[in-house]
Amino acid sequence: MLTIELDRIKKEIFDLTQANNRVTQENTCLNKNINDFKEENTCLNKQINDLKEENTCLNKQLNDLKEENTCLNKQLNDLKEENTCLNKQLNDLKEAN
Repeated sequence: MLTIELDRIKKEIFDLTQANNRVTQENTCLNKNINDFKEENTCLNKQINDLKEENTCLNKQLNDLKEENTCLNKQLNDLKEENTCLNKQLNDLKEAN
């Protein structure tokens, strides 16, 4: 009777040991996946930071271009005014002749 009980306990210990080994292997795989995801997350965060930096540079360029555009529009308006004045002078000269 004790031998049967001892054999049952040995089998249960063996089964639990095998189950524990499987869980340990699964845990090792999960830890590897976690580390892989952490590494991927680090890379993605670096890409995000690089894109934020690029976005900042592009926004600065955009603001510079807007400022340049404002200056060019002012120059254009000044030239249009000057052209209007010159056309008026030309018309006045034509009328005088």
